[in-house]
Amino acid sequence: MRTSGDAKVFTYRPRAGETATLELDIPAQFRKYIVSSTGETFNGKIEMDDDSYLSMGERVTVPMKDSESNQPVMTTFPSLDFRTADGNEWKLDWQKFSQERKVAVGAWDEDWGYSKEGQPTLGNASMYDKTLNLKWNSKLNWWWILLAVVGLFGLAKLMRR
Repeated sequence: MRTSGDAKVFTYRPRAGETATLELDIPAQFRKYIVSSTGETFNGKIEMDDDSYLSMGERVTVPMKDSESNQPVMTTFPSLDFRTADGNEWKLDWQKFSQERKVAVGAWDEDWGYSKEGQPTLGNASMYDKTLNLKWNSKLNWWWILLAVVGLFGLAKLMRR
């Protein structure tokens, strides 16, 4: 997830007939802000089918209050949104995050804040570049494999004629 340099947007959609379980290594301070359209909170795993998607890396800018001046500071974060196999839409709600948290000079330990040496920001404040580890477990449904075998068998039989 980047907020420096050009935005790197990543989008994933499972292939037809594919199911996948994806585990996201989201930093703890952001986890409770991943919410579904029905109000549920994220459990860490995304169950996906061929109607699901995952998209991350677009930029979202929200006003956050400065802890000392109480003035709004435009702060940039990378987006994260996805649809699970059950049809629920999920997103990392940066508006809610910005209403519950404040940005402070010298508070750099949570992967976001004002610029510091070695940690540039986009604008006055942003999330620092962060690598998310994704653990994939994709499976192709058995009937696609069966269909491929039947197709190959039919093709072989046709070629023998």
